[in-house]
Amino acid sequence: MDLNSIKIATRNNAQKIWLVRADGGHYFDHFRSGSLISIKHLDQFYNYEISGSEMPTGEMIEQLILRKENFRSVSKGDTTPRLNAKGRRAFNQILHFKDDIKKGDLIVSLNDYRLVVGICTSSEAFFSNDPISFMNDEGQSEDSSLPHTLRKKVKWGPVVKRSLAEGVMRAPLRCQQTISRLDDYWKELYSLIYPFYTDGEYFYFSNFLGTKTEVGGKIVGRLFSNLADVEQIFAELLSSKLTDADVNRIFEGDLDEDVLYSLTTKAFFRSPGGITSKLPIPGGISEELALKGMALLFMIFTGLITVDAAANELPHSDTNSVYNSSGMIEERTLNPTNTKNVDRMLGQLVNENSAQIKKIKKRQQSTKVKQKLKLSVPDFDTSVLEVEGAIEVTKVVGK
Repeated sequence: MDLNSIKIATRNNAQKIWLVRADGGHYFDHFRSGSLISIKHLDQFYNYEISGSEMPTGEMIEQLILRKENFRSVSKGDTTPRLNAKGRRAFNQILHFKDDIKKGDLIVSLNDYRLVVGICTSSEAFFSNDPISFMNDEGQSEDSSLPHTLRKKVKWGPVVKRSLAEGVMRAPLRCQQTISRLDDYWKELYSLIYPFYTDGEYFYFSNFLGTKTEVGGKIVGRLFSNLADVEQIFAELLSSKLTDADVNRIFEGDLDEDVLYSLTTKAFFRSPGGITSKLPIPGGISEELALKGMALLFMIFTGLITVDAAANELPHSDTNSVYNSSGMIEERTLNPTNTKNVDRMLGQLVNENSAQIKKIKKRQQSTKVKQKLKLSVPDFDTSVLEVEGAIEVTKVVGK
């Protein structure tokens, strides 16, 4: 596994996340093939081929809805018609689509089997009744109608199995509304498509259990223990060179758990399924070093990469760093905020401590745990989310 292809994503707090599906996901393939999203709500009240393609304002849309008897009500003693509950739902869905979904927002759509993540590429909605082209089994293009005329452009990225998404996002994905907000579920969404991600305060690691057989409690317990050890091991690596005594202390559990074991885990696995772990980002060192270092250790101690392979991928340097007991790194010649220098420091950490790291990994039985549970990490082409959606990423090795 190439460490320079493993991404650490940073949450863009200004980016909204929307779930958009039409007729329960019936037009999922139309959305993907046509690079768009669409809804039918305005078509009930406005025909652009008759009235013109200029987008009506919110006030105009409300008046159009009020013309339909089933969408309005009149309070006793008041002659002014108002939108009833059905009318308000239609009105709000149209305005969400037309005005609230903006260029750069994350868009999620799904059907019964798959979920896709993309980026809205235009804030302006438009009218169209153009059919959508598909490739048939013979590789020939066929056109299929999409009856919804209110549309926005989207560039689609990763496609995930719905069964995996249900594990972490069951409630919001079963919402009956055509358009809904998923901002509060950003961590769950990121866990489906990125192996590592951060909000600037916490660091998250997402991995997947691929086994379809019953999961042994001892194996799962060992996995959770190995994940929890990463925080302590990283702190020890920064403070001094690892010794046999340090290794023994890790497994004897004689360290203050409240201080050195703050990792928490959400397990969504149902054999197969996902696990997401969370750690606070340590202070006193550059954030890039902290994120890369913890990501590297998570990969090693879940058996996803060997110590030797990690050492070979990391750059080597004859320049030594000085480590003091506070965990601060005092560089003699290197600037720790520079990516290349951070990678050199990680290379130094792994090479100088490779023997002890191997001992830890052997005692953790990391390779056996990985094989038994068939552990993996999300591996998708997310480049469109970063290019079009301004999601910043760094690599475990490189930038």
